[in-house]
Amino acid sequence: MKIGFDAKRLFHNNTGLGNYSRTLVSNLLHYHPEIDVVLFAANASKSRFFEKFDKIENCQIVEPQLNIPGWRSLFLPELVNKHKINVFHGLSNALPFRQFSEAKSVVTIHDVIFKDYPKHYKWIDRKVYDVKTRAALQNSDSILAISEATREALLQHYSFDRHKLTVIPQSCSYAINLGAKQPSTLLFVSSITPRKNLLTILKAIRLLDNSNVQLRVAGAGGAYEALCKKYVTEHQLEAQVIFLGSLSQQALEQEYRNAHTMIYPSLMEGFGIPIIEALSNGCHVITSGISSMPEAGGSLAHYTTDPSDPKELSVVIKQVLDKGPLEEASIQKHLEQFSGERLTSQLVNHYKSLL
Repeated sequence: MKIGFDAKRLFHNNTGLGNYSRTLVSNLLHYHPEIDVVLFAANASKSRFFEKFDKIENCQIVEPQLNIPGWRSLFLPELVNKHKINVFHGLSNALPFRQFSEAKSVVTIHDVIFKDYPKHYKWIDRKVYDVKTRAALQNSDSILAISEATREALLQHYSFDRHKLTVIPQSCSYAINLGAKQPSTLLFVSSITPRKNLLTILKAIRLLDNSNVQLRVAGAGGAYEALCKKYVTEHQLEAQVIFLGSLSQQALEQEYRNAHTMIYPSLMEGFGIPIIEALSNGCHVITSGISSMPEAGGSLAHYTTDPSDPKELSVVIKQVLDKGPLEEASIQKHLEQFSGERLTSQLVNHYKSLL
């Protein structure tokens, strides 16, 4: 079986969609070496991830000869046909507008947050996302949602054949690490955008009136980050709130190991991978009891009913910071459902069912 992937995000996105793509393809190559993988991407050889995939025997990287805007819709179908792909998988919410002559098509939809929070997106971006999503839902042979929350959102906002829709959660490579925790230390891991709700955390910390609580912010943003920093300055929280900027994976893992609690009161997520990362490092997790967060956090996380309410959040923070360490057995049991081997086997069986 030969599987082709739209690998644009795999090679050129360092965060969410890129991480999903790299993890899925790496797991497929590792756990199912009998499958041939073809990665289609412009300028792949210029990516820092190129060498990792180029060295693998059953992985081929194909770059278009003519790299122009829209090449994936114009030329990708011909490349897929030329390389005799059995199943083509669009990893990031889109497929070529032109259909393939032989290959079955799969698209992963991560979220349609632009439909629920349109003010957080530029008008033109919303229109492009909507057109691509609508076309992918109609033209694909199969649709994968990364969470039940995304599945429900798709059914709410779009009309399509729901029998094509399957939920396969985002897998995650984890090694449980229960390092020593710093008391009263909160960690926020995310891009700093209004949807991620950092300002509400800052307001909650101010309400705590406890100078021992420290919040470490791992991530970066634009105008919203500036707004949050202004709030910190205006309310003399500089000693308690540390902005770390974007961190390397190694530095981020160290932050997880040190933090008592990871705090993530997002308004909506397709999945919420920081929740899994935090639990695997023995962090308590405070997050929103809405959208996909309960799927990622299960019974181990602590939830707020209204993520925009700083008073409720401050109460939960106080309660959670008083808790002792998580039990390794409980973490292990919860994370097994997101194991790469298990979900990759599920994905391969899904590919086979299409053929």
